[in-house]
Amino acid sequence: MKKRMRNVTVNGFFKGLTKVYIGIIVSMIMLSAVFYYVRMINENPLPPPFDKTLALIIAGVVSVFSILVAHLIYATMTRKIQGIGTLAGKMHQFRIANVIRFAMSELPIIISVVFFFLTGYYELFIFAGIGLLHFFTLLPSKQQFISLFNP
Repeated sequence: MKKRMRNVTVNGFFKGLTKVYIGIIVSMIMLSAVFYYVRMINENPLPPPFDKTLALIIAGVVSVFSILVAHLIYATMTRKIQGIGTLAGKMHQFRIANVIRFAMSELPIIISVVFFFLTGYYELFIFAGIGLLHFFTLLPSKQQFISLFNP
């Protein structure tokens, strides 16, 4: 049985990618809010499983490392766009690169929020906030797509 490819316009492509982007932002904010609420209503929380300094170091290292790796993977994958002949192939490669970049950039926020849930250290929200601010800068645009295959 043949698979039919949907005819996706460029506008439809970017609308779909924007929906994924907004969905990830909303899910990260909701996860943070739920973990914060659950941690705050718990009358007898467990003692922190590790030291505050260790939690901050781990969250910081994971944050920096995952953002650097996200940008490295994105740059590597978008370089391949030059060699693809069709517009649909270029859009597909651009989507894959962005989804991987979104996932890797989401990791610092998730790690920070989970560590907050485990330890109760509010300082970990600094890394989550910085990660969220960084994530706001990742919204893909048509101009960015055009500049990738017209150097």
